[in-house]
Amino acid sequence: MRTQLKYLLPIALFMVISASAAQAQDANCNCGEIVKRLQEENDQLKMKLEQIEAEQRRRTVDSQELANELKKLQAAESQKLPVHTAPTNGKRLSPQEVMQGLNQLNENVKVCGQDGNLAVSFNIDKTGTVTNLKATAGSFKDTPIEQCILTVIQEYKFPQSENPANGIKYNFKL
Repeated sequence: MRTQLKYLLPIALFMVISASAAQAQDANCNCGEIVKRLQEENDQLKMKLEQIEAEQRRRTVDSQELANELKKLQAAESQKLPVHTAPTNGKRLSPQEVMQGLNQLNENVKVCGQDGNLAVSFNIDKTGTVTNLKATAGSFKDTPIEQCILTVIQEYKFPQSENPANGIKYNFKL
């Protein structure tokens, strides 16, 4: 029996080693396939990242173009506002001059919105600058359109006078 074991043991050992070598080759083969798949996935992710970065650059350019266009529109709009230097009577603004300015303002604020109104009150100082401007009522009260209208009014210059005009109330209808 010992002799048989003597011959069987090397054969069994050879079979175990051969099986281990075959498993190792299978493992190497599978690793190669896994590595190949991972590289393909990595390449796909790189392409997606490049697409996302390109889209971000495009959006940044679009945002900058919009901001530049807005600045151009605001500059053009501010140039439309007339600047008066002296009232016709020399001392205080006449009701006609105030009304003329309000009519011009009513046209200027139309860039802010439509189909609504905003009632305001304000004063005009000696230099023709609007002061103490407040929105008092209207469908645009407490909206972004209100802020746009108030900004246009605040930037408007009435004629200069020796006396301020106080307590002006007006309802801007768009």
